[in-house]
Amino acid sequence: MTDLTLFNCSLAERQLDEQVPCFSGPGYQVYSVASSYSTEVLPLLSCTKMYNLSSVPYWSYKPANLYLEWSEPNCGQCEAKGKMCRLKNNGTKSEIECVDLSKAGKKRKWEAIGELFN
Repeated sequence: MTDLTLFNCSLAERQLDEQVPCFSGPGYQVYSVASSYSTEVLPLLSCTKMYNLSSVPYWSYKPANLYLEWSEPNCGQCEAKGKMCRLKNNGTKSEIECVDLSKAGKKRKWEAIGELFN
């Protein structure tokens, strides 16, 4: 058994060995790193720590074998509507809200443009 830490890296200086593709997306990659590694020797300057995973079997350390499961938050209701879910701002630990990411991205873009012209 080993402990892992997941990092979200927007601009990885060099690719770490263990990318977790199911958590990665456009413009960022998520990597699993053994918690025992010294973060001083890893290229993590543009990374944010996401989660600690405890007692992961050695054989499942490779992302192809890494199976993650959680009961909360349950995003099934959002996925059924073709939306994504995220933790609700100022909510409890497991409160979620459904988000249409394409519309949310457009709204942020217009807000940014509005700020430019103000």
